[in-house]
Amino acid sequence: MPTKLLAKLSRLTKPNIFSYTDFKKFIQDQVDYLKQEEAFNLKKFMKTSGLKSKGYLGMVIRGERVPEKLSVHQIGYGLSLKDQEIQYLFKLVRWVSAETSSEKEKIYQDILSVQHIKMAKQVNQAQHEFFSHWFMSPLLEILGTDFKNRSHSEIAKALGISADELLEALTHLKTLGLLKESNSGGWERIDAVIDTPVDGSSENLRKFHKEMSSKASEILQKLDPSQRFFTSLSLSLSPKSYEVAVQKIERLIGDLASLSAEEKSAEKVFVMNFQLFPVVSLSDKAPKE
Repeated sequence: MPTKLLAKLSRLTKPNIFSYTDFKKFIQDQVDYLKQEEAFNLKKFMKTSGLKSKGYLGMVIRGERVPEKLSVHQIGYGLSLKDQEIQYLFKLVRWVSAETSSEKEKIYQDILSVQHIKMAKQVNQAQHEFFSHWFMSPLLEILGTDFKNRSHSEIAKALGISADELLEALTHLKTLGLLKESNSGGWERIDAVIDTPVDGSSENLRKFHKEMSSKASEILQKLDPSQRFFTSLSLSLSPKSYEVAVQKIERLIGDLASLSAEEKSAEKVFVMNFQLFPVVSLSDKAPKE
């Protein structure tokens, strides 16, 4: 792996406070991240936070002090947190310092509620990022084969993308939790198969399908028929039959995904596009556009 690329991928990512329940661990991780970004030093922290004791932050991290509400806000400002993040940090502190089990349980349920809302939004956004470019899905397939041991320049060349595009894609896959670093310093795929959502209403999904259709058009001209499979079928269907057809396609997708997951000696990564759409209306009701 090239040194520069390895350095970029091994950099600390910005801690997401809403994934933490230990306020001490979050504060330490946030300090480490800001130091990496050259955005933290004790003098600057003291000035921004308004805290008077130079050793106070260290005592909080080591569990020697449990900050009061004012101190939590001061620490939050010193660590460049937003107001909602500071409020959540205070919930974590309150949870630790709660005196009764009923109070602890109430605060804990509040913490879980906030986590559920915040993390759901972020996961949804990350999933949309997966479909921001056509090569994200084939790259994930590559990383499930022995080809993952090739150099990053070879992988980028095989996909026909730049080193920067590969870096961006790897970063997104890591954020999604679809990749993990291997003991050898490379990458291992976590999920065996991922398919596109049937609902293509988001802009990224529309872009993804357009790029995949464009790729299919390119392959149609580029490859010999013996190396690719193209076919088409026109159907006259009622709304009920349309739903049955969709269910059959979904079952086929599941069967093919299982076939791929069980493959031990893959030599190529294939893409199969599925489209089923109306081109002529046979009723008085115009199709929705």
